[in-house]
Amino acid sequence: MSCESIVSRSLLLTAVSTIMFAVGSTSSVFADSPAELLEKAIYIEETVGDLDKAIDGYQQVLSASEPAIDAAAEAQYRIGACLARQGKTKMAVEAFQLVAENHRASKAWVKRTAEQLATLNQLLPIPWGDGDELHMHMKLPGGMAAGYQVFRVAKKNVDGKDYWECQNWQTVTLNNAGGKSRVLVDFDSFAPIESHWRHNLLGEASAEFSSSEVAITMVGKEDVKTLELDPPAYDNEQGAQVFRRLPLAKGYEGTINVVPTLTQTLVPLELKVTEVETIKVPAGEYECFRLELSIGQTFWISTGDKREIVRFEGGGVEANLVEVRKAGSASTTTDGEKFSLTLPVGWYSFDSDDVTWLLDPDNSMRSRVVHLPIDADEKQFDSPQAWLKSKIGEIKKFYKNVSAGESGIKTLNVANHKAAVLDFEFDGDKARRHGRRFIVFGPKTAFDVEFLMPADEKDKQFPEIQKLIDSMELK
Repeated sequence: MSCESIVSRSLLLTAVSTIMFAVGSTSSVFADSPAELLEKAIYIEETVGDLDKAIDGYQQVLSASEPAIDAAAEAQYRIGACLARQGKTKMAVEAFQLVAENHRASKAWVKRTAEQLATLNQLLPIPWGDGDELHMHMKLPGGMAAGYQVFRVAKKNVDGKDYWECQNWQTVTLNNAGGKSRVLVDFDSFAPIESHWRHNLLGEASAEFSSSEVAITMVGKEDVKTLELDPPAYDNEQGAQVFRRLPLAKGYEGTINVVPTLTQTLVPLELKVTEVETIKVPAGEYECFRLELSIGQTFWISTGDKREIVRFEGGGVEANLVEVRKAGSASTTTDGEKFSLTLPVGWYSFDSDDVTWLLDPDNSMRSRVVHLPIDADEKQFDSPQAWLKSKIGEIKKFYKNVSAGESGIKTLNVANHKAAVLDFEFDGDKARRHGRRFIVFGPKTAFDVEFLMPADEKDKQFPEIQKLIDSMELK
């Protein structure tokens, strides 16, 4: 943000008041000192009650030559206070933000400004229940399935104190990308405390927040990046939940700062509700606030008590709400026409044409079950081992520096049907990865089941993979 905000530009004075007084027979012009200008402006604000003239007076203080640090900070603070009293919330926020931006040395006024910003940006009461999850399907404009998104908010107790924990799972099937994030936030203020975000293509970052800064550490790097924060500031990965708590209404405008930790940046995010409209999604029909973001994304937030995220668009992808559910401690079962399996605690699944995608609790694996009819092409192989052998060339072509060979193929039974499995490793975008691939011949369907994971996590993941395979039932 430049040193001169929209507020400052719109309220620039065209002249500086002067006081004329005579000394003998000679007239001289003496300009008031910044302290005197400030005192007069305060009188106009608090006694006369003319807020516009008071703002003009405070602008004179800022325009005066070398005003004292505290005087300049107080003048900027009082501009914001006057605008807030006039109901000009967006302009007030911009004016207050200049206190921290231009007058950071005046700590007392910076502190008072933070308190005012917290009040102006007061969030609505929590609209969700403990453990509520929003499940969304992503698609391209033509309707092609593109992936899956899960938003969850749940209470978490740490050392006897309650917090909210915002968690996001996202899998983009088109480019085999995915990530998982979690943000621990203050139970009352919703301010971020700490966060962790891992993405298989972008990297992995952890962050620790205070009221005035955030320290970000990227996995694999020793340097810690510290960013100064102007409130209100939130972690990018809790942003969707913040939107649900904003006092949205048609014509609403606001600004918040978000920190995408993987890019180690601070992004001022301008928000605007342009319409209230009714839309249909798989989960039902909702009346929604259309919330447009300055970064080219749009969210549809329901006007109901739960303020669900019903749809969002960005980057050429549209996501629609398919289900609202509670996070459960029990395992769940995915049951289709061709097969079923029991998911371990914390796992999710979603279908896309002839593929069932599986999301583990950390979303660190790329897991999928391809299920196709055993037609003439598959019948050319007399066994799962032969078919898996034919896949080795495909694996080596698709992945880099693959360590795999025919001798690594092992036979086994899955759901009392013939199967084969192959373990292999390859170079991922960030580190070495491990793959475990199964071929299973069912009564009418062939199954190609693949799990890809960080190589250093394979021992942790193998037991969960085995649980999934052991639970399979073929139809």
